[in-house]
Amino acid sequence: MAEPEEQTAPPQKSILFPTEKPWLKLAQAALYTVACLILVVGILALIDTTVYANRAYPNTYFAGMPIANKSFSEIQKILQDKIATLEQEGLTYTYENQTWQAAPSELGLTLDYQPWTAEIEYFATDSDPIENTFSKLRLFLYRQEFKPDLKVQNAELYEEFLTALAADVDIPETDASLKIENGEVVITPSQPGKRINRGELIAETNAQLNELRAPRVEVRLQEVQPRVTAADVEPLQEQARTWSQQTVHLRYDLHDWEIKPDELSTWISTAYDPETGNVILTTNSETGVAALQERGKNGFNQPPRDAVFEFNDGKVVRFEPSIDGITIDAQQTLLQLDAALQAGEKTTEIAVMIQEPEVKTEEVNDLGIRERIGRGVSYFNGSSWARMHNIQTAAAKLNGTIVPPHTEFSYNDTLGDVTTATGYVVGLIISQGRTQEGVGGGVCQPSTTMFRAALDAGFPITERYAHAYRVHYYEEGGPGYEHAKPGMDATVYAPSKDLTFLNDTDYSILILTHYEQESYRLTIDLYGTSDGRTVAITEPKVYNVTKAPAPEYYDVPDKPVGYIKQIDWAAGGADTEFSRTVTYPDGTVKEETWTSHYKPWSAKYERGTMVEGEPVPAPTQ
Repeated sequence: MAEPEEQTAPPQKSILFPTEKPWLKLAQAALYTVACLILVVGILALIDTTVYANRAYPNTYFAGMPIANKSFSEIQKILQDKIATLEQEGLTYTYENQTWQAAPSELGLTLDYQPWTAEIEYFATDSDPIENTFSKLRLFLYRQEFKPDLKVQNAELYEEFLTALAADVDIPETDASLKIENGEVVITPSQPGKRINRGELIAETNAQLNELRAPRVEVRLQEVQPRVTAADVEPLQEQARTWSQQTVHLRYDLHDWEIKPDELSTWISTAYDPETGNVILTTNSETGVAALQERGKNGFNQPPRDAVFEFNDGKVVRFEPSIDGITIDAQQTLLQLDAALQAGEKTTEIAVMIQEPEVKTEEVNDLGIRERIGRGVSYFNGSSWARMHNIQTAAAKLNGTIVPPHTEFSYNDTLGDVTTATGYVVGLIISQGRTQEGVGGGVCQPSTTMFRAALDAGFPITERYAHAYRVHYYEEGGPGYEHAKPGMDATVYAPSKDLTFLNDTDYSILILTHYEQESYRLTIDLYGTSDGRTVAITEPKVYNVTKAPAPEYYDVPDKPVGYIKQIDWAAGGADTEFSRTVTYPDGTVKEETWTSHYKPWSAKYERGTMVEGEPVPAPTQ
């Protein structure tokens, strides 16, 4: 009898998954995983609310210090104490045997831990436990590092400290340079230098501060090559020789400084132009700047001056126009001199810095006298005492005169009688075609100066006469009148010859004279209100020149035999011509030409005739 077959029990069916399909097994595993995660989250939530409700998570570090499991108040105290200790110990920098120390606050540096401790506390207490599950799990396995925020509250303090440190240890590089010594060009070779590496120094300081350690930083220098080598300077040698042989003039207003080769050569040096990268020849050296600054202190620099205006009986009895304060700008002046020398010129303007006065001219009068609108300058070097006395007397008569609007000015009327009773003395005058003694010799110096001032202001000249002969005083050049040529003079001899001009403006004109004995200069300034007209005057042309006749001598009885003094200088005869163009604000242009004819003129001398032992003649009354 056959044995019965063994019956296999059917597999048990899952309660959750009654079928045995593969995808159902995957679903089962996923369900188990989710259940585990939920369990972990629950555990973490329990830990959050119990163990880490008020303390940092594991593996948490701040500036290298472990702060895990510490309460937030403990962390705050630890960091406060650490930063206080750091402030007390300060930063230390060393170089060889030198040491520099400073507290972080002294350098404008602060360490702020508050934002990060707040982040740690938020992560532990306020963040979503489900959202940050993996981040929190990660803290049990990996280290989490926090560092303080290093802030520069005052960059100037930090920079000042580093600059002072650099000044103590840096070895400046030396550019090759050129100078003139004893007329020869001398080239000084370049030398490399050493400087602190600021970037490296700051980075190392910050790194140690971020570890809440009092920095101990060793200062290291890096070699710096000069910008200019001897090879860069050598091509400038010939130019330097040329410059060193020049005599140049620096001018401003009535100032004229003559700089001779011996002085100019000491200013010459070389400089590096950072814009072009080229090496240039310059007078803008330390020596040049110091020399100009010293000149500025000696009678050039001036403080601002407030205006003063006192009017009495139709004449200004005291007038001091407001004057801008000026201080020489030595460096800019030398840069302008460089440009002039480069262009082959020997004259440049003195650059100045301006400071305005508090009370200006227009604020102290209601006559329209606001600004200088014209200037005349002449020189009288070589004049006798009598001539200079008369020049000064006539200038004083003119000073303070007011010319009303649309009124003609008369030189003779303004001067009045020229007699000994009015303060003049006997001197040499040109009368009846020759030089002879007469009261008031020299009054043509102010009339000539006034003519030039009226020309400069653009006023219509209604009457003017040239001298019969060329008079060397009116051809003397200097600051304010460099054109030492004949043709710009004006003779007067009342009542037949006068100098007149028209004030064709709507404002009064004030005449201001300035007599300078030391420089033998007379200046006449016209003050008023400019209407915007511009003036251009050509250089006088000189033609039909003839030779001067033989010298003339004038006996002086109160001087001993052998006494000779030249009182006038020879000049050939000539014809001259110059033009003036006045352009008015409305565009109208007026051009005028003045011609003058001068007879040949001889040199003139005083000659003593008194014999020793004879009585001195009584002075002429």
